[in-house]
Formats: sequence, C-alpha cells, structure tokens
Amino acid sequence: MNPMAQSSFPQCRREGVQYRISTTENAQEEIWYSQNEIPIAMFTQRYQPHLGDHIPIHWHQEMQLLWVYDGTLSYRVNGMEFPLDRSQLLFINDSILHSSHPITTEVKTLCINFRKDIFPSALWNQFLRPLTENPYCTYELINLNAQSLEKLGRFIHHVDDSTGLFSVTTFIMEVMEEIMETFEESGEAKNTEERVLFDGILSFIKDHFSESLTISQLSTAAHLNKNKLTALFQKYTGMPPIHFLNTYRLDEARTQLLKSARSVSEISEDVGYGQISHFIQQFRKRYGMTPLQYRRTYSGRDERYEITSLL
Repeated sequence: MNPMAQSSFPQCRREGVQYRISTTENAQEEIWYSQNEIPIAMFTQRYQPHLGDHIPIHWHQEMQLLWVYDGTLSYRVNGMEFPLDRSQLLFINDSILHSSHPITTEVKTLCINFRKDIFPSALWNQFLRPLTENPYCTYELINLNAQSLEKLGRFIHHVDDSTGLFSVTTFIMEVMEEIMETFEESGEAKNTEERVLFDGILSFIKDHFSESLTISQLSTAAHLNKNKLTALFQKYTGMPPIHFLNTYRLDEARTQLLKSARSVSEISEDVGYGQISHFIQQFRKRYGMTPLQYRRTYSGRDERYEITSLL
C-alpha cells in the first residue's frame, strides 16, 4: 500500500466504522461504496492538528461535495488556496488534485463522493457532461442558505446507514443545477501536460523518498529546470519540492513510530535522514515533540491505526 495511505489522513467514520482514506501509488484515493448500484460514498472526517492530521495532495475519479461543519480548513485545489468553513459548500470535479490542512484546533467535515452514474444518462449527456468536461470547471464554492445547512446537518446523522441516500441524491442534483446556473469560465483551467509532469515527479518521490535526494536530482527526474519544478510544486502543494519531500518523510516516520517497534535511528535512516539529530530536530519542529515522546504519547491510543484492514 502507498505510504501516503499510512500517514497523515484524518479519522473518517462511515456506517459505524472508523477508518482512514487510502490512496494508490499515483495518489488516487480509493473509494468504496456500500451499495454499488448507488455510487455515493458519504462519510465524516475529524482533523486533529496535534496528531499532524492533514490530507496530502491526491485525486479521485469521483466528484466531491465537502462541507466543514466545525472549524476552518485551508483547502488547495488545482493550485488555488482558500479557507473553508460551514458557510460554504465545496464542489470538486473529478480527477482534480487537491489537499487540505486544519486552520483551527479541530476540524470536522462531511464528504459526499459520487460518480456520474447517479444521474440519468440523458440528463448527464445534455446538461452535466458539458459542464464537468469544461476545462475551467475544476471546483466551485457554493454559499449555503439556512435550508441547505439544515439538510447537510441531517446528512451527518446518516453516515452510519444508507437511509439518507435518496435525500443525498436529490441534494446533489440541486447543487449541480446551481453550479450550472452560476458557473463562469474563470480561474485556473485544467492543464493535462502540466498534470502529467507533476504526477510523474510525485511518483518518483514516493519511490525514492528514502534516498538522499537533492533539488538537482528531482529536476533531472522531472526533466525540468529548478525554477519550473519549484513553480510546479508551489502551485499544487503550496511548498517547494524539498519541503514537500521532507514533509512526506516525516509523515512516513510518524506512521512507523505508531505502527512498529523499530528504533528511532532505524526509522530515521529508512525515511531518508542521514543524521538522526537532524531527523529529531525536524520531527520536533513539525509535531511539537521528539519521536520517542510522540510514540509514548500516541502509540496504541490512536484507533485509526488499528483498522486499516477494513479497507
């Protein structure tokens, strides 16, 4: 399984089960449905900043509606970053890169992922397909009125069963209708060539993060000069390439601390830090404590790390 699936994702809840999102080697989120004939996956997420919870860059074939019902998230979609709270609903088109991290001390969200199969084919082909295939339709922010807030609040109570699927489907239809009425071609368009480049270097980092990598090596692997590579990472992740690499390493180290009995020195070497003192310094900077303190504090207490097999 991809190391990203073992690291930083917040706790999710669905149908009475707590679990974590998992992704494939190319950062695609793996989504499962309780009823295959109704391809809607609805679940809640709980971000706990003291555990380092955030969602790294990823994508999925499904479209997504996301509502922050407690706290504030910083969201990055296709190179654009913005805060998100309970006053707005976020629509993300399929196959769009996105990531998020909490701004407030704790954040809770409701996610509704859905495939185009939920729409009648005639309706999809005539109205929705032209919208979702528009290169400028990457994401939309929808201001929520009192009625919509009430509906979303009810949906939270249905993540443990499938009784609300009809209401959820109707709500999705209403949201898509509003997007069609208000959509304007502005902002950042999809860039297929750029996306292929980024996916390639992302895969390279996942395969080689344990090695001693420099910005020059990353540039060579991506067939880009350093400035263009840095601009690409700033757009999609909000950080320079080496910063992203080190964040990835520390997330993997955190997972190993919680899921294994390996020594700190072994973990340090395994995730690509040549000097253990530098590893401890960087880990403390990110998580507010040393690796051993983190293990003693959270090992065996974070239930998210006991249920990965459910996926």
